[in-house]
Amino acid sequence: MLKAGSKYIGTTDGVYFQYQEGSLQDYELTRINNLNEGVKYISIDNQGSTYAMTYSGKLYYIPANSCDASQLNFPQDGNINIIKATFILTLEKDSTLSSYVKAGSLWTGFQNGICFKYQSNGNVGKIKNYINKNESIKFIDIDHEGGAYAMTYSGKLYYIPANSWDAREIKVPNNEKVSSVAAIKTFNHVSYFYIGTTDGNIYEMNKDGYSHKTIIGNINKKEIKSIYINYNKKNIYIVTNNSNVYIINSNFLNN
Repeated sequence: MLKAGSKYIGTTDGVYFQYQEGSLQDYELTRINNLNEGVKYISIDNQGSTYAMTYSGKLYYIPANSCDASQLNFPQDGNINIIKATFILTLEKDSTLSSYVKAGSLWTGFQNGICFKYQSNGNVGKIKNYINKNESIKFIDIDHEGGAYAMTYSGKLYYIPANSWDAREIKVPNNEKVSSVAAIKTFNHVSYFYIGTTDGNIYEMNKDGYSHKTIIGNINKKEIKSIYINYNKKNIYIVTNNSNVYIINSNFLNN
């Protein structure tokens, strides 16, 4: 198990590891073997295993307490040639997830519109679902029950239930383009999530897509870049594409 405070650092030519807590100048960095290109995302599961995605769309698996990376095989299905990953998210076990949600698995989005879940040991599992062969997955978030919200680069949003192979598109108010999404990971609000749009609106929505509430409308006409929920303080943090930060107190999370 990794020691708290250890760091994986992605660079333009690979991944480095720092075992001790402290500044980068305090301790020597160890280079991870077999990974020699620019790294875009790093995700660590609750067992200390690490996944790295490169700018070229390759995936690498680094076991806990190891300095050797191995490239993961992409799933294949019929005539679909999967060549590039676009987003990764490790599913960690914490207080926001149901007890039956398996921790350690890796959700991956691909440029072919496929959401895919690797098993916790890095082995290839099954293709979860096609979103749209002409779409690329930009972001994935997981709800309390293990269902996935998948956002595409074109601004569409899809929901994949935890125990289903079928993705369905969620209709957004006024046909706006989705630019950020955050699932509400609490038992009382398992069906709800927040989305931000390119028009600067924040909506509170039901995953069935039948109801919505405008939390904030038209934040200076700036695209919503990211949404973060602080469950302890019952606040929602919003970042726009011009780097402004907004904090909203959510009475909904108190219910």
